[in-house]
Amino acid sequence: MTNKKKILSVLATLGVLASISAPLIAASCSISKGTRFDQEADGKIKILSTWSDTNNQGKALKVIIEKYNETQKDTPGFIPVEVITAGKGYSDDDWEAKLKAKDSKAFFNLFINYPTNASKLAQYNMNLSFEPIKKYIDGLFDESFIEINKKIAGNPKGEYWTIPTTRSGEMNSVNKAVLGKLIQELKENGATVDPESEEWVKDFMDQYNNNADEKQFIDKTWESGKETDKEKLKDLKTYVIKKDFLTNYKDLFKFATLAKKLYPKNNNYILGFDSFPNLAYLLAASLNNSVNESLVVKDKNNQKDGGYNFTKLVEKDSEQYKRLKEIFDLVQEGIASKAIFIGGSGSFGSAKLTTHLMAMNIGSTAGYTYTFLEEKGATFNKFKESLNIKDDIKFAKLLQEKNSEKPDSIFSILDGQGHKNNLFAEAYQQPTKENKKFGQYDIGTKENDTTTINNLKKLASDNAKGIIAYDKKLKEKDGKVYYNDTLLEGAWYIGELGNNKFFKNYFIPDTLINVKVLNKTQILEKNEAAWFAAPSKFNDQSQTNQYTLQGPSIIGIHANDSEDKATIQFVKWLLTNNEETFEFEKPKKSYTKKTPIEVLADYGSYLVPFKTFLSQKTNPFDTNNGNKANKILFEELKSISDHPKTNKIVEDVPAPKSQTLRNALELAAKNAFNKANSGEVYDFDNFIEDIKTVITK
Repeated sequence: MTNKKKILSVLATLGVLASISAPLIAASCSISKGTRFDQEADGKIKILSTWSDTNNQGKALKVIIEKYNETQKDTPGFIPVEVITAGKGYSDDDWEAKLKAKDSKAFFNLFINYPTNASKLAQYNMNLSFEPIKKYIDGLFDESFIEINKKIAGNPKGEYWTIPTTRSGEMNSVNKAVLGKLIQELKENGATVDPESEEWVKDFMDQYNNNADEKQFIDKTWESGKETDKEKLKDLKTYVIKKDFLTNYKDLFKFATLAKKLYPKNNNYILGFDSFPNLAYLLAASLNNSVNESLVVKDKNNQKDGGYNFTKLVEKDSEQYKRLKEIFDLVQEGIASKAIFIGGSGSFGSAKLTTHLMAMNIGSTAGYTYTFLEEKGATFNKFKESLNIKDDIKFAKLLQEKNSEKPDSIFSILDGQGHKNNLFAEAYQQPTKENKKFGQYDIGTKENDTTTINNLKKLASDNAKGIIAYDKKLKEKDGKVYYNDTLLEGAWYIGELGNNKFFKNYFIPDTLINVKVLNKTQILEKNEAAWFAAPSKFNDQSQTNQYTLQGPSIIGIHANDSEDKATIQFVKWLLTNNEETFEFEKPKKSYTKKTPIEVLADYGSYLVPFKTFLSQKTNPFDTNNGNKANKILFEELKSISDHPKTNKIVEDVPAPKSQTLRNALELAAKNAFNKANSGEVYDFDNFIEDIKTVITK
């Protein structure tokens, strides 16, 4: 390092040169808790990817990088690129430990994850700015989709620290027969249908009435909760059913709470939410006509949180507190009456939706294939009543007879969505052209994990009947397995299982769980479901549409002078080069005259909000066989692009404490939900206190 560079480095550390920035060095940031450090030049550009090697995005990234290394190796400044897969996906925090330790040998150059993580890098002044290729980024994306850079904590100049890749939104998945049953019974109890909604309503009621066996099963599934006191249903006589109730949350919640009056005595739900934080953020943004300042406010005096105040929403009489009160008042009746299901932490409404236990569920467009079942399914996520455990078992797979086409496997494993894969008592191997022993979603052990392999062999030799699961509430103590504090006799710890990501799995015998195989009348098939955009407004008077968008971005990380330049060189190629041909085997596909980032989006079956993509006049997913979720998402992205003043994005504040706020909101909503299930009162004061316990730590 030259004397001049040494001097600049010292001055930057002291904050004296806050107004000076080199093209490839991000400005020093006020939330910095640690000083910038250089990584050792190891001759590699390392990408930490949250995409599994076995999914299409991971496969596409691998092929793209191979092409870059092959075709660009003679370009001046070239450094080869390699991918490192994050072991725990988006939630992997191993990289943070490396950052805090200033690990100069095993850190990274690029990161594929949520923009919030750019703010964590800023705490150590380790962001790599994409300003040198700003014009290419501006050429690809509308301002709405890159504006988040201006909000990143520790980025006062609003430099481009992130580049959007794939995006998902939220949708309302509907069990048509169950919704048809509820509408029909609302009518039978005095509700009327708006004339303009007659045909729409008829479609749902026909789905319920036209399959006698399915109708009989649904009726039996719901009958235990039926209200027989007609006096308690008199409110239904003034209700007018309009299809527009799906477009705003006030009307949707009103429908849900009224429909629940028909069946108040059981835990079958009308409407589910996979993410309460997403709901809260959208409702607050709608009340404020913008996500900015809706729950989290800017506060230049609070630099430890990146210039944001995350506690304003629990300060009485603040605007954020008042909005939170409006949100609570809107949802509380639905939760208290058990009309509303609250998911989160691995619990998804689709499990109830696809087994006729719920009418509608709002979740991610990325989960489209989980909103219906394509073959016979089974339920096996509930403990026997004698254990008195009300929670569902998370991430459970049912052990079944092994697949004869996979002779080296030990069991077939069935997940809760009816997808069947294979379990092996050996280290997982990536499927290749030459080695097809393992399928893409099959499960094995880590390399050289002989203990887990032997445990699996014991499972096979015992011809075990039951499930494997990696629920966080399962714990081993003194050789015994507990679910929270409840002893599970006969359960035992197997070891870490997976493919690219590995999780602690336990065996639970079928003597402890309810296993129920479902036939076609007992499940929601694709042709029996419908999908709608999730509501984008608080009520029908709201002036703007607010759309939840989530998904990873490319995030730059400082390494050293030569690698920083080579990293920018690679990202520019990713965004602009359209001279290569990309070939994929499974599923087979070929691309020419496409940029690598376009290939990444298309092969991964995700949407990237490119200007050219959103400029299409017709929806590319508007076909009989098109992905219904992507059809919804395309329309939302296009409306944001075409009319940004009235169609706005709801995203997390990109600051280090954002996940803490998510955790707080989820905890409070879950507590409200659990209290309702046990018949206890839960009010707004309880809600605020639960949020405080997490957010003010």
